[in-house]
Amino acid sequence: MTEEALEGSNGASINSEGTYKVLSSLGQCDLIEGNRFAVPDIFSSKFNSNYDLLWLRGLFSTFIVQSFKKSFTVYDINGILHEEHKLKGGNKLECMFIQKLQKHCANHADVVKVHTENMKNYFIDCGVSSDFIKVPPIIDISRYPYIQKDFFSNDTINVGYSGSVRQWQGIANIFEAAEFLKDKTNVNFSLIGPNKKDIPLNSKNIRLLNKCSHHTYVSQILPKFDLFVIPRPSNLVTETTTPIKLIEAMASGVPVIASDVGGINEYVKHNRNVFLVEPDNPEALANAILKLSENPNHAKKLSKNAREVSELTFDYNEVSKHVRRVLDNYL
Repeated sequence: MTEEALEGSNGASINSEGTYKVLSSLGQCDLIEGNRFAVPDIFSSKFNSNYDLLWLRGLFSTFIVQSFKKSFTVYDINGILHEEHKLKGGNKLECMFIQKLQKHCANHADVVKVHTENMKNYFIDCGVSSDFIKVPPIIDISRYPYIQKDFFSNDTINVGYSGSVRQWQGIANIFEAAEFLKDKTNVNFSLIGPNKKDIPLNSKNIRLLNKCSHHTYVSQILPKFDLFVIPRPSNLVTETTTPIKLIEAMASGVPVIASDVGGINEYVKHNRNVFLVEPDNPEALANAILKLSENPNHAKKLSKNAREVSELTFDYNEVSKHVRRVLDNYL
C-alpha cells in the first residue's frame, strides 16, 4: 500500500512479532511496531474481528466503540475538547455535553493517553479514575531535514509562523510584535494559515505564504525560516496541550521562540533548546526576535540542541519503545 493510502482517520497495525492485533481510529499505529494499513469503517461487518487493543481518539467514535466492544482500550486525548469548543464560540450547552462525553470516554477506557502532566492532572481532578500514560507528540524524524546553516547571514530575517487564527494560537501577538519591529526593515514575518482578511491593513513586514502540502511545508518551507514563533496565550488549552508545530520546528533545527505555557515548557528548556517568553507579551516576543537575530551563535546552539531533543524525545521509533513497554504490562 502506498504512503498516500495510509493517510486518513483510521488505521490498524499488527506488530512485527504478531503479539498484538490492534485497531486504531487515529492512523498512528506506528506506536505499535509493525505495518500500518487502512481498515474498514467501525460500522462495517469486518469490524467485528477480535482485537487485543483498541487505540481510539475521535470522541464520538470512541463512545460508540466502547458501547459494544470489550477489548482493551486506550483513549488518546489530544485536547480538552469542551474548552476548545468554547474558544471557537460554542454555546454553554454544547460545551457541557462535550465535557461530560469526554469524561465518560476517559472513565470507560482502560488507559488514557495524554501529552502532558497538566492534562493528566486536569482529568484526575475531574474525577477520571482510569490509568494514564503520557506520550509526547510524535514525528518521524527522518522526514525532517536538518541542515546546519549560518544564521542571519542574509540581510532579511525571516520569522515563520504556521497555524490558524483561533484564539489559543495567539496570532494577535504576532501582529503587535510586527508593529514594534516595523522600523527594523530587515525583520519580516511569513505566515501560513491566516488569510488576507486576518492581517492588519498596511502591515508592511507581514506576508502570507500559500497553503501547501505537509511534505512541501516540511521539506521546503520550514527549513527556510530563520526563526519560528509560537505566541500562545495562557489558558486551559495551551497549558495542557503541546503543539506539533513546536516539535516540527525543533526537528528541523529552526530556532523557536515560544510562550512559556505548560503545554510547551514541559518538554523544553529556556535558552537551551527553545527561547521562552511571557505569554501575551508582544513586546517580549519582539525583543526575543531582536536578541536572537543579533546573536547567531546562540541561535545555532538552540538549533543544535532542539534537533537533539527531538531525536530523543519525539521520534516515533523512540516513543514506540516506551508505549510498547507500558502495553506489555496490560496485555
